[in-house]
Amino acid sequence: MDGQRLAALAIAVAAALRGLRVVVRWDEVGWQYAAYVAPMVEKLREGDLTALLDFTGLHPPLYYGLLSAGELTLPIPLAWMAFSALCSLGAVAVFWKRPVVAALMATSPIQLAYAAELNNYPLTALVIAALWALKDRPRAFAAVCVVAPWTHGLAGFVALTLAVLQRNRWAGGALLVATLPLLPGVQTLILEAGTYTQPVLDVELSARDFVGRFGLIGAVALPLAAWGARLERRVAAGLALSVAFVGALMLLRVAAPHQFPYWLAFIPPLALLVEASGLRRAALGLALVQGLWWTAYEARRVELIAFDSERAVDAALERAAAGDGIYLLAPPLRNDDDKGASSPVLWRFPPWQRMPAAQPYAFAHDDFRHGQPRTVEDLTIYVNDSVREELGQAIAAHETLWLVVYEHREDPRFTKNLAATWGECERFGSDCLWALK
Repeated sequence: MDGQRLAALAIAVAAALRGLRVVVRWDEVGWQYAAYVAPMVEKLREGDLTALLDFTGLHPPLYYGLLSAGELTLPIPLAWMAFSALCSLGAVAVFWKRPVVAALMATSPIQLAYAAELNNYPLTALVIAALWALKDRPRAFAAVCVVAPWTHGLAGFVALTLAVLQRNRWAGGALLVATLPLLPGVQTLILEAGTYTQPVLDVELSARDFVGRFGLIGAVALPLAAWGARLERRVAAGLALSVAFVGALMLLRVAAPHQFPYWLAFIPPLALLVEASGLRRAALGLALVQGLWWTAYEARRVELIAFDSERAVDAALERAAAGDGIYLLAPPLRNDDDKGASSPVLWRFPPWQRMPAAQPYAFAHDDFRHGQPRTVEDLTIYVNDSVREELGQAIAAHETLWLVVYEHREDPRFTKNLAATWGECERFGSDCLWALK
């Protein structure tokens, strides 16, 4: 197969796999992530454009400004997830002239795991991929350098690294000028004690966690990349510096050792080194195996969504009247960086509907304790992961609040404790349903 056809096939496969990711990532964590942008939304609603310089947590404002615009003008979660998936697809498409790299990017489990997130990592993946793809085109590279620091600190570091390695003063100047408006926010984060609160790095634990999520198939790329590093020393140096930077952030407890989105920065240079090895068949074989493995992995979760049995949420939807609330309550069975979950329950509320943020009573919408409610048709939907006293405020805000408890595995906090307050629930398999007034 010639290069153009192979690149087109890689991009088509990438699009299909990212489409599956959009389906799977409509879950409780995605719902919760979407609420982090609430402070910026409120500022913009009031006409305060200084919000466009605000960091969300440790993250620069570009993506969150875009998500705020979506919340204000197009509150449809599918549109937001599709934007993320298109960014991830763009990280493949920028290598359309290098089909081996495109194929590896298309099926990389790490690229796919973060492909439809409602946070800045898909956009970061695109920017970092573009930096590597355009590093030999000075003006285009400089243009991407302007965007990089506004996307993620890691993207800014990659831009700086490649500008130095390529001795591209034009790009370095563009990067400096683009970074200047962000410096007050960066300074605040550096001086803020809360910046350094991640768990201490445990290499063995992180390695086991990584293998549990992404497997060992990708390890085949390492010897190929080592062989290619002989011919692409600058690429190898750029990869090594990115790894060192992420390692330093973990040692400083800025980056979380149990989260792996930072590895998005490693995949483009790793794929370039594999390409440089000249072992085309081995590289394409790796891409094929990765793609088949991931497809089987995703198909199982899509099946769980498509063929779910009757649940308590179905009864709540059937009985709820206009103005009622439905409170979805499920414990977090995985940490929020584990992308192995799916939610048949949340798919009862398809993401192509309008779902503006709701304010049934006074509270800050980014305060996770309140379930980050949204209006879906004539109902208010809450999503929470623990029984909290704020539940009482939601009950008082509606004629009837339908409390749906699921995935609780008979945890007494979600069954006995609630039953002690509200009486025995109506059972639907392992799910529980209360009508609270």
